[in-house]
Amino acid sequence: MMTETEIKRYLQEKYCDNGNCNREWAYFENFRNATGYVSNVVRYADAIVVGLWERNSGIIVYEIKSSRSDFINDVKQFGDKHREALRVCTQFYYICDHGLIQPDEVPEIAGLQWVSSSGRISTKKVAMQTPLKDIPFSMFRSFARQSGMVVNYGDVPLKFLDKEISQKEFRDMVDKEVLKITANTIEKKVREEIQRRELLCEKKIREHTDFMLALKRICGGGYYTEDWDSQENYDVALKVVREAKESINIDKMIEDAVNDIERAVSILKNVG
Repeated sequence: MMTETEIKRYLQEKYCDNGNCNREWAYFENFRNATGYVSNVVRYADAIVVGLWERNSGIIVYEIKSSRSDFINDVKQFGDKHREALRVCTQFYYICDHGLIQPDEVPEIAGLQWVSSSGRISTKKVAMQTPLKDIPFSMFRSFARQSGMVVNYGDVPLKFLDKEISQKEFRDMVDKEVLKITANTIEKKVREEIQRRELLCEKKIREHTDFMLALKRICGGGYYTEDWDSQENYDVALKVVREAKESINIDKMIEDAVNDIERAVSILKNVG
């Protein structure tokens, strides 16, 4: 048989997030209808849930039952025992272990929910919906005392695309979209840069290949040969090497080639 403590834990899981009430509901346990001990009529509700948005506005009262005898006694004094809760709630539910209470056993105004062994809460009878009512100040004071909340302006609601959300939820949504757009932009830039560098590499490889072929043709297959018999050939070879050095970013190779050509020219001049 499921205990009252276990049922409260499952209610907390339904309406709260990691022990803290989420942004849609305020959850209260063992709720008194007034503060202090001077009230002539002090009533308790096992759990009260207050909807915090326009779309779920309402006050749901839960009466937890873990035995049939307790439930039967409760129903006998239903109107008197729950008078204060019924004054303000928009729905009243009995909640119990699976199958402990049957839908036709609860009062007409009340609903019934079962809790399975896995903690799943299912509605077996929908509670009668009543209009929102004015809350007595003594009960309002009890809500305020038990909540003890510090106002978080990040939770102040705003309307976006005809939907009511908090400012924090809106900022989180914007941040998520910005991150997605940024990631897509960066990926696009990276792809463009990779493509640009690939094209540049292909161009440099072609220029280098053309340069080496031209140099071999001028040099007769080598950097120095006795077939070089004119200053014109020397000047052309040096021009090709120097132009290649300016256009191709392969400095070491180009410098070595220039040095070889200049040494060959110097040797030929001395021989001549």
